Amino acid sequence: MEFESLIEWGLEIPRDYYYLKEDFGTKIIYIKCMELVEYLNRIDCKGTQLKRTYYTLSQVEIAKKTKEILTSDLTTRFTAKELAVRFGVSETSLKNYFRSVYGYGYSEFQQKIRMDTAAGLLKDTNKKIAEIAYEVGFSTQAKFGAMFKKCYGVTPLEYRRQARLI
Repeated sequence: MEFESLIEWGLEIPRDYYYLKEDFGTKIIYIKCMELVEYLNRIDCKGTQLKRTYYTLSQVEIAKKTKEILTSDLTTRFTAKELAVRFGVSETSLKNYFRSVYGYGYSEFQQKIRMDTAAGLLKDTNKKIAEIAYEVGFSTQAKFGAMFKKCYGVTPLEYRRQARLI
């Protein structure tokens, strides 16, 4: 294919890329690049718009206060509804603010902070697993163990053993 015919297609390719060495690897790279350029040129981006949501300082502050409350005492489980009532917003709004500020959903964040804290306690303390389970907000060791294994792929006891081997 001639360079001029590429321009007719609307492809803006510098001449340096067209006249490459004749070895096999370079030809494959060239072909793949041409396929990519052709694909990108055919994409219609005119109708595509990014959806951006902007939040006020008070909405961001609600998300920050929610995080503070969730992390201050892991033994207490706060529902999104309870905190929404506390801040005078809807439950959906509270969850939206939280996700936008922290990149995690409300429930995801709660689970992540509980499991991260538990992992740290398993590594750095000699507390019993049942104590750690209670400290991070689980009513039973069995529920804690199941959730921990789901997140880390091993039981809390095995996690502790592995951490101490390092």
